[in-house]
Amino acid sequence: GAGRLAVGWSVPRGEGVVSLFSASLLPSLQVRALGPVRGHASGEPLVSLRFTGGLPRGSLLSMAWGDGRVTLAPLYDAEG
Repeated sequence: GAGRLAVGWSVPRGEGVVSLFSASLLPSLQVRALGPVRGHASGEPLVSLRFTGGLPRGSLLSMAWGDGRVTLAPLYDAEG
């Protein structure tokens, strides 16, 4: 099955951004860009990324920043 992959980017004196991808291992590694998830504009580095799965309609992406702030992004599964 497909899963999600998040990659964090922090730019000095800029807004942190997390790039979100769909990833599958079978039949071979396939990665497809889904788009960015905005952080916050404090210029703080990204400290932690974590997915919480098992939610009824998707998952929750938690992003922790160097100043102690946490950004939560609900990610809904596409209906199909």
